[in-house]
Amino acid sequence: MVRYLSQGLNSIEELQNAAYAGLQDVNKADAPLLSNTSGTFNTVFGAEAWMQLNQKTNLFSVLPKKTFQQSGFRIETAYPATLGTGGTAESAGLPDTIKPTFEEAELVMKRIQHTYSDSDIKEIRFNSNDDDLGIDSVRRSVQSFHIKTINKMLSADAGTAAAGVNMESIDRVISNQAEANADTGNEANYDIYGFDRSASTSFDATVQVSAGANMVKGDVRALLSGIDNASGDQLTAFIANNSVCDLVEKLYEDQIRYSGAARLTVGVNGVQTNAGDDVQLTVSQVAGIPLIRDSDIANDFLYGVNTEYMFIEMGLTTQNEESAERLLTGVNGTKGVFTTIGELKCVKASSQGKLTGPSYGALA
Repeated sequence: MVRYLSQGLNSIEELQNAAYAGLQDVNKADAPLLSNTSGTFNTVFGAEAWMQLNQKTNLFSVLPKKTFQQSGFRIETAYPATLGTGGTAESAGLPDTIKPTFEEAELVMKRIQHTYSDSDIKEIRFNSNDDDLGIDSVRRSVQSFHIKTINKMLSADAGTAAAGVNMESIDRVISNQAEANADTGNEANYDIYGFDRSASTSFDATVQVSAGANMVKGDVRALLSGIDNASGDQLTAFIANNSVCDLVEKLYEDQIRYSGAARLTVGVNGVQTNAGDDVQLTVSQVAGIPLIRDSDIANDFLYGVNTEYMFIEMGLTTQNEESAERLLTGVNGTKGVFTTIGELKCVKASSQGKLTGPSYGALA
C-alpha cells in the first residue's frame, strides 16, 4: 500500500528514506528483482524514477524539493514601511509600529500518474524466449515518459492553457500583470495560487522585454537590475532552451562577464556545490550565474530563478506499484502505475525574472 508520509517530515531526505527504505541511490535493477510477486509495491523502481528525475540536467533538478506541509501560505507583497525611513529625533519617543503587507495563497497538490499493462499471454511468450517484449520493457518506457512529462509541465507556456490538474510552470510563476493583460482573451491562464494576475500586481515577477529585434547585452543587464530593484535578491541560475542558451553564450563569449565553465551539482536540493544525492555538471556562466540548458522549455525566453523562494513541494516522491491480481486490476496480466504528487511553489515572485522576445538574427 502506498504510504503518504510527507506531513511531519522535515526534509526531502527524510521523505526519501521513508518512501524508499534507503534505496534512493539505486540507478539500475534487473526485472526479476521487481516482478516476481503479485500485488507488489515497488520501492526499487519508484526510487529509480525519482533519482532519474533529479539527475537529469533539467528544470526539475534545478529546483529544490521540500516536503509538503500545508496548503495555505502567506506571501509578503510590500515592505513594512518606506525604505530609507526610520530616523528619530533625540528627544522623540518610539515611532509607530510597522508591519509588512501579506496576502494569502493556496497551494493545491497535483497527482501525476501514468499506468501500463501487459497481457498474461504476452508474458508467456516473452518468458519462452519468443520474440516479444515483456513487462520490464513496457515499465521502463512508461517510467521515462513519466519523468519527461513532469519536467514538460514545469516548462510549459503559461499563455497556452491553465495548469488544471497538471503541475504549474515556471512561466506562470514568472509573469506579471502587464504580460497577462497583453494576452487578450487568455488573461486567466496567468492566474496562480489564487492570485488574479490581470487585476493585481501583488504577485508580479520581473518580465523584461527585449527593446529591439535581437537580444543584446543590455537586455540581460536590465533583467538583473530589475530583479535586484524589485526584491534585493540575486539569482541562483539562468535556465533556457538550447536556442536561447546558444544565443546568450555567443552574445557573451568575448566578454569578461562570460566566465566560461563552472562545476555544480543538481539534485533533490536543487543547484548545489556539495555532492550528495546529486550529479555533477559542467555549465556556462553569465555574469557569474550558471546557465543551464533544458530542451523541454517551451518558450524562447531566458528565465532567471532564485531557488531560495521557488521550489517543489512533494507530497509523494515517485512510486511504482504493480499487480497481477486479475480480480483487482481487471486485466488478464500485469498492471502497473507510476505516481508522483507535488506542486511548484513560489513564495516571492519578485525574486524571479525572465527576458522575453529574443530572436536569432544578427547579434547587436
